[in-house]
Amino acid sequence: MIFHDVEQNTDEWFALRAGMLTGSGFGKIMANYGKAFGDPAKKYAVNIAIEQITGTPISSDYSNAHMERGHEQEPIARMRYEDEFFCDVTNGGFFESGLVGVSPDGLVDDDGVIEIKSV
Repeated sequence: MIFHDVEQNTDEWFALRAGMLTGSGFGKIMANYGKAFGDPAKKYAVNIAIEQITGTPISSDYSNAHMERGHEQEPIARMRYEDEFFCDVTNGGFFESGLVGVSPDGLVDDDGVIEIKSV
């Protein structure tokens, strides 16, 4: 496993993710709607293949109010977590292993990760 200390949603982060199955895409693979390989998974597979061939990330400008709120609340939630559990949370960066990559929201001390969701 390789760790890249990059900020999420930067050009460098998008470039690292290009052509990989990422944590945010796992749901598309699982959403098969009773088929062996459903339409969301097929579209995701095509996008991954295009990124692998071109070496360029496919841009997505998709956003909604829930996503925006999550981005606004994440720093606050991280600080509250640190205060409550007496720990330090640092940049989650990007972890890759073969053609799979994940970006936790933070690394907790030397032995943990945090994934923040806002409701």
